[in-house]
Amino acid sequence: MTAKTNRYPRDVAEVVTAGLCTSCGLCESIAGSDRIKMTLNVNGFMRPGVVSRVDDDVNRTIMRVIPGRGVAGPEASPDGYGNDRWGPIRELMRSWSAEPQVRHHGAAGSFQPGSAAP
Repeated sequence: MTAKTNRYPRDVAEVVTAGLCTSCGLCESIAGSDRIKMTLNVNGFMRPGVVSRVDDDVNRTIMRVIPGRGVAGPEASPDGYGNDRWGPIRELMRSWSAEPQVRHHGAAGSFQPGSAAP
């Protein structure tokens, strides 16, 4: 088995910037809405915004419990075609809806047969 690679953001702003925020609201619950406030972003998703300084102890507590605190997984194989846990990558593709309303407001990470543009 290969070694794990870990990337842990240092604060809520880095979690949001890295695209790891799940909109759970735990950061606001822990810090208080006077320091972190959940608001709708331009894409219509709830995201935290830092309103005032979050002290180090509160930040450590937040970073221990939020789901978006980091991503860990096995490193890629030396040949770059997979890893020991998931196996080889045969094909990797991207797709999106041709319908702007669906593309810009739909959930990410799923695919429905027949929904991709030819």
